[in-house]
Parts: sequence; C-alpha cells; structure tokens
Amino acid sequence: MENTQKTNPKKFVFGQMGPGILVRNLNFLAVLCFLAIMHIANAHVAESKVRSIYKLKSELKELRWQYMTLQSDVMYNSTYSQISKKVLPLELEMAIKVPRKIMMTER
Repeated sequence: MENTQKTNPKKFVFGQMGPGILVRNLNFLAVLCFLAIMHIANAHVAESKVRSIYKLKSELKELRWQYMTLQSDVMYNSTYSQISKKVLPLELEMAIKVPRKIMMTER
C-alpha cells in the first residue's frame, strides 16, 4: 500500500490561494464597504425622519385642538347676551331706534 495523501479539490483553503486574492479584489471590497455604510446611513436618516413626522403630527393635533377651543370661545363671547353683560359696567344702553341712513342730494 502506498501512503499517499489525497487532497479534496472541492475543499477551499485560504492558504492555498495566498494573499493575492485580497489584493485583486480590493476594489470590489471597497465598493461593498461603501454600499454597506450608505445602507446604514440611509436607515438612520429614514428613522429620524419618521420620528420627526410623528412629532409634527402630534404637535399639529394639539394645535388643532387649541384652535377649536379658541374658536368656540370667540363664538360664545360674541353672542348678544355676552356682549351686553360685558358692557353693563360702562352703562351703555341698547339702541331702541333703528339707525337711519342719511342721503345727500347733489346740486
């Protein structure tokens, strides 16, 4: 029997290829690293935009409620009964006669 060592051709051993494989594919590895960094940066930017959109939506909702509250207060305070209550200390009276329109005639 012969004592021969058989090598498996399908088995990949990095040492057999040598450091030349890294040098030959350095451009490809640089592009892959650049794309990975861009992907991570894009994910961070998108997440920060989603957070700011959520914050602005909640702020808009709060401002809308404030607007509706102020609008209802103005509507209530502009009613005839509320106005008459507010001018009571000034001793103003309600007009009994309807205002008249003054017309000028041309000569």
